[in-house]
Amino acid sequence: MKKHLLAIAFLATALVLHSTSLFAQSDDNHKYEVGLRFSGIDFNGFNSFSAIYKKKLDSGKYRRIGGTFGGLGFANDFDRFSFSFNVGLSIGSEKRKQMGERTSFYSGPVFSLNSGISKTEGIDPNWNLQPGIGFVLGLQYDFNEYWAVNLETIPSGAIALRKFNGSDVAVNASFGFSSNVALSLVHKF
Repeated sequence: MKKHLLAIAFLATALVLHSTSLFAQSDDNHKYEVGLRFSGIDFNGFNSFSAIYKKKLDSGKYRRIGGTFGGLGFANDFDRFSFSFNVGLSIGSEKRKQMGERTSFYSGPVFSLNSGISKTEGIDPNWNLQPGIGFVLGLQYDFNEYWAVNLETIPSGAIALRKFNGSDVAVNASFGFSSNVALSLVHKF
């Protein structure tokens, strides 16, 4: 029995050493990254997430496209049914700098467009359109050749166009730095 355990331990060690040498050789071969980006966990039911797609353009430069999901809501308050739906799209670029063997820092501009509609029973629908610009700051840790995790924040500014209950369009401007950090799980291929 001891011989079998020794053989399994030797085989596992050899596989780990072999996979790390393969990782070092082929780290730059991937052109695409696809993943899910989570900006918070709420145990009361509203969990915001988005999909992220990155394409390598040049050495250390990537284009990023993100689609925001998770803005679907239903409620029944004071015997009135309400519904809301929000979507968004962001496009940007990032430059990466290696900080260690498996860790890199990235930053770059991000342009976004968010839209939504809400409707409460007996009241006209409300809609909003919000273009914005931000700057992504993030860290990526590569677990292996195919998987990575990202931590990032995007300080940003936006202008919101809103229409309430059939009235004229209202314009709101907002600028701010968010300390919210998003966690992404990314597959590289």
